[in-house]
Amino acid sequence: MRALRIVGRGLKDTYEHLFGYVLASIFWWISALLVVTLPAGTLTLCMVTDPRRAIDRPDWREAAVYLRASLARGWLLALATLPIPVVLLLNLYSFAGSDNWLAVLTPLWVVLFVIGAIVMFLAFSTMSLLAGGLRASLKRAGYVAAAAPIRTVLVFSLLVVFSFISWIAVVPAILLAPAVVGATVNRLVLDVFEIAIIDPSKPTDERVHERKVGGPEPRRRWWGG
Repeated sequence: MRALRIVGRGLKDTYEHLFGYVLASIFWWISALLVVTLPAGTLTLCMVTDPRRAIDRPDWREAAVYLRASLARGWLLALATLPIPVVLLLNLYSFAGSDNWLAVLTPLWVVLFVIGAIVMFLAFSTMSLLAGGLRASLKRAGYVAAAAPIRTVLVFSLLVVFSFISWIAVVPAILLAPAVVGATVNRLVLDVFEIAIIDPSKPTDERVHERKVGGPEPRRRWWGG
């Protein structure tokens, strides 16, 4: 299943760049605690966990510069995407399960909340990964959700399960969860837009051909393979 493969690659990215992704997660939690830097910190997290930068990894100086440069546009994006999920969540908290006639709208609010939350996460990823401003990022986020709705819902459902398990274990929630979510959402966006991701650990076509015509690899010949 494609959604499982995307989540698996997000986990693999985290494993292969464990130290850098742990630092990115801690960096994000600090930005969240400061509140003012949370939107920019989320954009920075998406930049750091961009799978296209598997070799040219951003260092802390680049991350700090990117954070400062993203303060204004981060808040513009947050103000454009956050109010709708927040209002819907407040409606669910106030009316779900009550005797108020508005309680009949609970299923609709749940669906709209899920869509709003998904588009919000996708918008931060698209703004970080792809060139463009607020309008372009929102359009691209909507395109990802509309072009691959089942894949998108499954990926986010798996991320919710992972986040819940991490939250119970506490330490993974602090050290890994933000980076895993960022890496996986980035993978989803790039997959829907069919943007190629170079895997440095994957042998090139030339190397595959050499293996076919040249026999076993040197280490296999060394051990008598």
